[in-house]
Amino acid sequence: MDTGKFIAKSPMKFFFVLLILSLFIREAYPQEDRSLYYQGLRAARAGETEAAFLRFYRITNLFPESKFLENSLFAAGEYYSRVGDSYDAARIFKRFIKDYPESNARIFALAYLLKIAAKQGQDDTVKSLGKEIVILNRVSLLFRDFKEYGYVSPLYMEYKVIYFIDRVKFYLDGKLFTEISY
Repeated sequence: MDTGKFIAKSPMKFFFVLLILSLFIREAYPQEDRSLYYQGLRAARAGETEAAFLRFYRITNLFPESKFLENSLFAAGEYYSRVGDSYDAARIFKRFIKDYPESNARIFALAYLLKIAAKQGQDDTVKSLGKEIVILNRVSLLFRDFKEYGYVSPLYMEYKVIYFIDRVKFYLDGKLFTEISY
Protein backbone atom coordinates (compact mmCIF):
# COMPACT_ATOMS: atom_id res chain seq x y z
CA MET A 1 0.00 0.00 0.00
CA ASP A 2 1.31 3.44 -0.91
CA THR A 3 1.54 5.58 2.25
CA GLY A 4 0.77 8.75 0.29
CA LYS A 5 -2.59 7.29 -0.80
CA PHE A 6 -3.27 6.11 2.78
CA ILE A 7 -2.66 9.62 4.15
CA ALA A 8 -4.75 11.27 1.43
CA LYS A 9 -7.68 8.83 1.84
CA SER A 10 -7.86 8.80 5.61
CA PRO A 11 -6.07 11.70 7.27
CA MET A 12 -7.96 11.08 10.52
CA LYS A 13 -6.69 7.47 10.70
CA PHE A 14 -3.15 8.66 10.00
CA PHE A 15 -3.43 11.36 12.69
CA PHE A 16 -4.81 8.79 15.14
CA VAL A 17 -1.92 6.39 14.44
CA LEU A 18 0.59 9.22 14.97
CA LEU A 19 -1.10 10.21 18.20
CA ILE A 20 -0.98 6.64 19.54
CA LEU A 21 2.68 6.28 18.52
CA SER A 22 3.63 9.56 20.18
CA LEU A 23 2.02 8.42 23.43
CA PHE A 24 4.05 5.21 23.40
CA ILE A 25 7.25 7.07 22.52
CA ARG A 26 6.74 9.48 25.42
CA GLU A 27 6.30 6.56 27.78
CA ALA A 28 9.46 4.91 26.47
CA TYR A 29 11.75 7.85 27.28
CA PRO A 30 11.29 7.85 31.04
CA GLN A 31 11.93 4.14 31.02
CA GLU A 32 15.02 4.64 28.89
CA ASP A 33 16.65 7.10 31.30
CA ARG A 34 15.85 4.79 34.20
CA SER A 35 17.31 1.84 32.31
CA LEU A 36 20.44 3.81 31.41
CA TYR A 37 20.88 4.95 35.00
CA TYR A 38 20.66 1.46 36.47
CA GLN A 39 22.92 0.08 33.73
CA GLY A 40 25.41 2.80 34.72
CA LEU A 41 25.19 1.82 38.39
CA ARG A 42 25.74 -1.85 37.56
CA ALA A 43 28.73 -0.98 35.37
CA ALA A 44 30.20 1.23 38.10
CA ARG A 45 29.72 -1.49 40.71
CA ALA A 46 31.53 -3.93 38.38
CA GLY A 47 34.45 -1.49 38.04
CA GLU A 48 33.60 -0.63 34.42
CA THR A 49 33.95 3.12 34.89
CA GLU A 50 33.98 4.03 31.19
CA ALA A 51 30.80 2.06 30.50
CA ALA A 52 29.14 3.67 33.52
CA PHE A 53 30.22 7.13 32.39
CA LEU A 54 28.78 6.61 28.91
CA ARG A 55 25.36 5.81 30.36
CA PHE A 56 25.39 8.69 32.85
CA TYR A 57 26.63 11.12 30.21
CA ARG A 58 23.90 10.02 27.83
CA ILE A 59 21.30 10.91 30.47
CA THR A 60 22.85 14.38 30.88
CA ASN A 61 22.44 15.05 27.16
CA LEU A 62 19.21 13.29 26.24
CA PHE A 63 16.99 13.60 29.30
CA PRO A 64 17.01 17.15 30.73
CA GLU A 65 13.94 16.43 32.88
CA SER A 66 15.11 13.09 34.23
CA LYS A 67 14.97 12.41 37.94
CA PHE A 68 18.37 10.75 37.46
CA LEU A 69 19.99 13.89 36.02
CA GLU A 70 21.42 15.17 39.31
CA ASN A 71 23.35 11.97 40.04
CA SER A 72 24.30 11.52 36.38
CA LEU A 73 25.79 15.02 36.19
CA PHE A 74 27.86 14.44 39.30
CA ALA A 75 29.09 11.09 37.98
CA ALA A 76 30.03 12.64 34.62
CA GLY A 77 32.01 15.37 36.42
CA GLU A 78 33.73 12.76 38.56
CA TYR A 79 34.72 10.76 35.52
CA TYR A 80 36.13 13.77 33.68
CA SER A 81 38.13 14.72 36.75
CA ARG A 82 39.36 11.16 37.14
CA VAL A 83 40.71 11.03 33.57
CA GLY A 84 42.34 14.46 33.90
CA ASP A 85 39.91 16.46 31.73
CA SER A 86 39.75 19.56 33.92
CA TYR A 87 37.88 21.65 31.36
CA ASP A 88 34.92 19.26 31.02
CA ALA A 89 34.96 18.39 34.73
CA ALA A 90 34.68 22.09 35.62
CA ARG A 91 31.96 22.63 33.01
CA ILE A 92 29.87 19.73 34.37
CA PHE A 93 30.39 20.62 38.03
CA LYS A 94 29.42 24.27 37.40
CA ARG A 95 26.23 23.07 35.72
CA PHE A 96 25.60 20.69 38.62
CA ILE A 97 25.99 23.47 41.21
CA LYS A 98 23.77 25.83 39.23
CA ASP A 99 21.02 23.27 38.63
CA TYR A 100 21.11 21.56 42.05
CA PRO A 101 21.98 24.17 44.69
CA GLU A 102 20.45 22.07 47.50
CA SER A 103 22.16 18.79 46.59
CA ASN A 104 24.01 16.82 49.26
CA ALA A 105 26.83 16.44 46.75
CA ARG A 106 27.18 20.21 46.15
CA ILE A 107 30.02 20.57 48.64
CA PHE A 108 31.99 17.86 46.84
CA ALA A 109 31.40 19.48 43.44
CA LEU A 110 32.75 22.71 44.96
CA ALA A 111 35.79 20.79 46.24
CA TYR A 112 36.46 19.51 42.71
CA LEU A 113 36.18 23.04 41.32
CA LEU A 114 38.51 24.31 44.05
CA LYS A 115 41.09 21.66 43.23
CA ILE A 116 40.86 22.41 39.48
CA ALA A 117 41.24 26.15 40.12
CA ALA A 118 44.26 25.52 42.37
CA LYS A 119 45.93 23.40 39.64
CA GLN A 120 45.34 26.17 37.13
CA GLY A 121 46.74 28.83 39.48
CA GLN A 122 43.44 30.72 39.74
CA ASP A 123 44.06 32.13 43.21
CA ASP A 124 40.99 34.41 43.28
CA THR A 125 38.73 31.50 42.33
CA VAL A 126 40.36 29.31 44.97
CA LYS A 127 39.70 31.95 47.65
CA SER A 128 36.12 32.46 46.50
CA LEU A 129 35.35 28.72 46.42
CA GLY A 130 37.07 28.25 49.79
CA LYS A 131 34.82 30.90 51.37
CA GLU A 132 31.75 29.32 49.79
CA ILE A 133 32.69 25.90 51.16
CA VAL A 134 33.39 27.24 54.64
CA ILE A 135 30.01 28.98 54.94
CA LEU A 136 28.00 26.33 53.06
CA ASN A 137 27.20 24.20 56.10
CA ARG A 138 27.53 26.78 58.86
CA VAL A 139 28.82 24.30 61.37
CA SER A 140 28.45 24.66 65.10
CA LEU A 141 31.18 22.76 66.91
CA LEU A 142 29.86 23.30 70.41
CA PHE A 143 31.08 20.34 72.51
CA ARG A 144 32.77 18.77 69.45
CA ASP A 145 36.13 18.90 67.76
CA PHE A 146 34.75 18.35 64.26
CA LYS A 147 31.63 17.76 62.15
CA GLU A 148 31.57 15.18 59.37
CA TYR A 149 29.43 14.63 56.25
CA GLY A 150 29.57 11.76 53.76
CA TYR A 151 28.34 10.94 50.27
CA VAL A 152 28.60 7.89 48.01
CA SER A 153 28.49 8.79 44.33
CA PRO A 154 26.91 6.87 41.44
CA LEU A 155 30.43 5.75 40.51
CA TYR A 156 30.64 4.27 44.02
CA MET A 157 33.29 6.70 45.18
CA GLU A 158 33.09 7.53 48.88
CA TYR A 159 33.36 11.18 49.87
CA LYS A 160 33.79 12.64 53.30
CA VAL A 161 34.16 16.23 54.43
CA ILE A 162 35.29 17.08 57.94
CA TYR A 163 34.82 20.58 59.34
CA PHE A 164 37.27 21.53 62.07
CA ILE A 165 37.45 24.83 63.93
CA ASP A 166 40.20 26.12 61.60
CA ARG A 167 40.05 23.97 58.45
CA VAL A 168 37.97 21.74 56.19
CA LYS A 169 39.32 18.43 54.91
CA PHE A 170 37.91 16.46 51.99
CA TYR A 171 38.53 12.75 51.56
CA LEU A 172 37.93 10.63 48.50
CA ASP A 173 37.88 6.88 49.06
CA GLY A 174 39.66 7.35 52.39
CA LYS A 175 42.50 9.50 51.02
CA LEU A 176 42.93 13.22 51.54
CA PHE A 177 41.55 14.95 48.43
CA THR A 178 41.97 18.62 49.36
CA GLU A 179 42.04 20.86 52.39
CA ILE A 180 41.05 24.45 53.17
CA SER A 181 42.52 26.36 56.08
CA TYR A 182 40.94 29.55 57.41
